[in-house]
Amino acid sequence: MTQKSIMEFVAEYRIRKAVELLNLNTASSISEVMYKCGYNDASYFTKQFKKHQGTSPSKYLESIKLLLV
Repeated sequence: MTQKSIMEFVAEYRIRKAVELLNLNTASSISEVMYKCGYNDASYFTKQFKKHQGTSPSKYLESIKLLLV
C-alpha cells in the first residue's frame, strides 16, 4: 500500500517522531530524543535522520533554536 518495506516505514515514522520531539522541547538533548525514538546507536540515528531530513540532528536543533530567538 505504501510502496515501502516495513523497515523503511518504521524508520520514517521514528525520524518523524524525533523531529516532533525536537520541535516540542528544544531543551531535550539529541541523545534523549534518540533513545525515546528507539535508537541505541548515535551514528545510526544520525545517518537515518540525515537521510530523511537532509541535515544532521545537531544542525536541525540549532536551526530550530535560531528561529525561536
